[in-house]
Amino acid sequence: MECTESKRASKQAAKKGVTFKVATSAGWTKDIDKQLSKMFEEETGNRIEFQASPDDQYVNVLKAKFQTGEGPDVYLTPSGTGAVQFLPDTYALNLSGEPWVSRYTDWAKAGTTYNGKTISFNTRVFRQRFYV
Repeated sequence: MECTESKRASKQAAKKGVTFKVATSAGWTKDIDKQLSKMFEEETGNRIEFQASPDDQYVNVLKAKFQTGEGPDVYLTPSGTGAVQFLPDTYALNLSGEPWVSRYTDWAKAGTTYNGKTISFNTRVFRQRFYV
């Protein structure tokens, strides 16, 4: 059995974490997102750094970052056909096998699927759980 001091040291080491860069359009990141990111950091030690671009320049800025190899770890996109402008064949992962995909409602799955693959996480579904 591990001693309490050793467990505490392990938790402190885990809290050093990493920083995830999240590209977002200025109007898309809400206060709840910032609150949730703080909770995430407190729980995991990993930090979320929001990189907001002006709404009317977001697509161009993000594409330029992709082309220079400086793309973010995560980027926000509109659902459905709006995601196509971000070149999902090149810059999106196939998330279909993730456990949370099986819990999606039909409308959420439809809005996050491209060429038969789930390529994004619907934050509206996530946010709704915290607005209650």
